[in-house]
Amino acid sequence: MPPASASRAGVTPEASRDRSSGTFGKTKITPMQYYALLNEQQTGPYTRGQLSAMWKSGSVTGSTLIWYEGLTEWIPISSIEEDLLAETKPQISPLTPPQQQRAATTSRDASATPSTQERELWSGTPSHLLNLKLYIIWLFVFGATLFGGLIQREILMALVVFVPLCAVQCLFAVFKIRATRYVVTTQRVRTVRGIFSKDIQEIELFRVKDTATHQTLFLRLFGLGSLKIISGDSSNPNLTLSAIPKPNDLREQLRREVLALRQRYNVRELDVM
Repeated sequence: MPPASASRAGVTPEASRDRSSGTFGKTKITPMQYYALLNEQQTGPYTRGQLSAMWKSGSVTGSTLIWYEGLTEWIPISSIEEDLLAETKPQISPLTPPQQQRAATTSRDASATPSTQERELWSGTPSHLLNLKLYIIWLFVFGATLFGGLIQREILMALVVFVPLCAVQCLFAVFKIRATRYVVTTQRVRTVRGIFSKDIQEIELFRVKDTATHQTLFLRLFGLGSLKIISGDSSNPNLTLSAIPKPNDLREQLRREVLALRQRYNVRELDVM
């Protein structure tokens, strides 16, 4: 039977004694009957399977005192050879070196908190279809001039004026489109315009109040549209991204980023009547 006068005080794995059933610590011991101290009360006997089930359910822990035949005093379960409860004992991953451990902690922290680093969501330029009306007008002018030249050859002399004028106007329109750039990041919306001089306008995402898209029938045929951004910025309240591809998808992506920024910085919109 287990020693009736045994107590928790001073009990350590090193206090084990060699007995006929073997030694503890490094030598495997598989006694058939176990007794345990639960809530200061002696319980048991338990078989190995029962003790394993109790370990799995959390009824006993590594500090729970047990006794079995061959011991002179109670010992904690943690002093028993590892393979005794291997089938139910939780797996413990090996320790990582300090540098790897710090790197793993940093990686977990970075994934747990939203990234504050600005990254680009979308960038592009307006479609050249915005100049289609200009191209059609000049095409009509050249067509009318050539048709008139068939009737009266002097009308063809107008081409001397029309050709360089058309070239200058069309080239200017093309370069104007190419000099316009829209950039949407996780923190702001930026527009850059100008061929010779540059005009840059920005809206911080947490200031955005509303967005709207507009697609004419002609632009819808090409999957294009305009995205209007309404903000609380007093100096630059509105921005319009004209003739961009998939404007509705960009609007939804922009909406998610606006909500995330407002939650991160605890920004609330206040309407003043």
